[in-house]
Amino acid sequence: MIAYISPSIDEQEQSTVSLLGFKLRQDGFVPKVGGHLPYTRIDSRVLNDIKKSELFIGLITCCGKDDKRVLLEWKHAVQNGVPAWLMVENMVDLLELDNLMQNPHVVQFDRDDPTKAIEWIQQQIVATNLPKLTQAAWRVGGEATISLLNHLAIKQ
Repeated sequence: MIAYISPSIDEQEQSTVSLLGFKLRQDGFVPKVGGHLPYTRIDSRVLNDIKKSELFIGLITCCGKDDKRVLLEWKHAVQNGVPAWLMVENMVDLLELDNLMQNPHVVQFDRDDPTKAIEWIQQQIVATNLPKLTQAAWRVGGEATISLLNHLAIKQ
């Protein structure tokens, strides 16, 4: 199973992506990390990789420069039925953020106090009423994002 990770983070936070990949590998996923070049139009190979994935995790932090790319990739995952979590730091100013927050798998987090976001993710994992394989992807993705939030909070 492939988990596509799409980060918009500062270079100094690359260890966060490594930790997320490690957690996903422990749960049987093969992590594939995107976002090597900033762009606003997604390459067809990237679109295909996302479409073939069993899980998508997007991460947008205040220090990243690829917010639009991550958002486009996340939307593509959702449109193709890929279980997709999108983590957005509360310091990020996205015009679409208010509309995005309607989606139960978009989580806004505060790096200084990730407790509310972690509790929200845990509620979404429990509330998911989907086929078994999709539900497993949500659970694993949710648990991986909790690890990610804890790691970002520790780095502060």
